[in-house]
Amino acid sequence: MGCWDAFCFACGNTCHSMLDGTIENIKEIYDIVDQKKKIYPFQKKFYLKVYDAYKKDPHLPKRLQDFQKNFQWLNHCTFLTVTDEVIHHCQEVSCNIEFKDKKGNLYFQDIYHDTIHENNIKEKLKSGIFIHDDCWNFIKSKYKIELKFSDVAVIPKPRLFNKINPTIDYGNIEKYWSQNFDFIEMFIDTGGYMSESPLKNKQNALRIQKIISQFKFNTDKKRTGPSVSATFYPEKTIKYGINKKLWIKKNGKWSPLPEETEKKTIEIDLYQPHKKIMKIHCMGQQTLKPILILNMNEKKKNIGELEFIGTPKELSKL
Repeated sequence: MGCWDAFCFACGNTCHSMLDGTIENIKEIYDIVDQKKKIYPFQKKFYLKVYDAYKKDPHLPKRLQDFQKNFQWLNHCTFLTVTDEVIHHCQEVSCNIEFKDKKGNLYFQDIYHDTIHENNIKEKLKSGIFIHDDCWNFIKSKYKIELKFSDVAVIPKPRLFNKINPTIDYGNIEKYWSQNFDFIEMFIDTGGYMSESPLKNKQNALRIQKIISQFKFNTDKKRTGPSVSATFYPEKTIKYGINKKLWIKKNGKWSPLPEETEKKTIEIDLYQPHKKIMKIHCMGQQTLKPILILNMNEKKKNIGELEFIGTPKELSKL
């Protein structure tokens, strides 16, 4: 089936600008319909729409070509890792789930199927979610938040490739989600404003604010519990708090975990399988067991020090 686009959780756009051949595709579709060539039923509505738009406006390909410079910001991404690293100026490099920073380090948006890092602890800790640089900066400017993974209600749902949280409504832009984001139809329908930077287009900024408001980002500087709202999670969910303690959802709210917790560091061979450790979630994620991975330091080429927080009972199982 090939690669599927991944979408920014703030704006709903893909992690890259238009693919090569997108503009040429308009003329190809026009010729197919005009020459009455075979069209599959699932293509018919879109093809006829493109045909009618091009027939009414022969300058459509040129207008889209001139406008595509406004889409270049989509290529510049920030990656939020599950250990709450914030990596700016990344670029998607493979199949919409691999991102590379300026130093050549790779990060993986693999929250849906969890197959990339089955036995690779380094890749596990470099997994997370992407957001466009401009969307991250827009949130920082508008809400005074330097967004991290733990601030975002990431609720993966099997086989839901388009959203990191199924409850979030992205509005009209969802119409253009497909294996490859449909820039052509979006441009025909809206003039393309939904794929312009929120730092430059006020109409799109207002649209994105409606999406962002659904995540209920925390702006309370005095908060000590988890920064993300408890309303997204089931009872007994455990999260890492702003005060660097474990919290549990109880009676609809975050409450300090009643059990005693402590930290523990262990040394591991990075190139050996660690099945128990791979099942433990990281500090930005939610869990049902009172143990989380905080971070890892690489001491040598193949040796790493993993730091955990958890109850003595859970830590003793390491």
